[in-house]
Amino acid sequence: MIEERAAGGVVLACGRVLVLRHARGEWILPKGHIEAGETPEQAAAREIREETGLDVELLGRAGETAHEFTYPGETERRHKTVIWFVARPRCWPASLQLQTEEGILEGRWLEPQQAVALLTFPDQREMVENALRWQPLRNG
Repeated sequence: MIEERAAGGVVLACGRVLVLRHARGEWILPKGHIEAGETPEQAAAREIREETGLDVELLGRAGETAHEFTYPGETERRHKTVIWFVARPRCWPASLQLQTEEGILEGRWLEPQQAVALLTFPDQREMVENALRWQPLRNG
């Protein structure tokens, strides 16, 4: 089995959650592989920027997910672990700059309950719920 590591984010702004529509028909959160020499935080911020054009601040961890799959045309199984972060844009964009060459066709800012209902994968719905409960650690 091939082990893969990825990172992504639940991007929150003005009480809304950013979800992306992939060419495969899936509604997803932005994420991607952790490259050699990158921390999960660096990978999450880079992937969000690459897929949406947003420069984000990571506020904390939303959680971790794992799943197994096989790419079409391959026989070897892969086990992917994804580390998720709560993120917010550093400034409000005039528009999203979506990575259409990699299949990201649309981005929507949705009310949290709409985002949870629309996301294709249950583990990503759980990360949105985690992000909405997330609170920074307080001193004292």
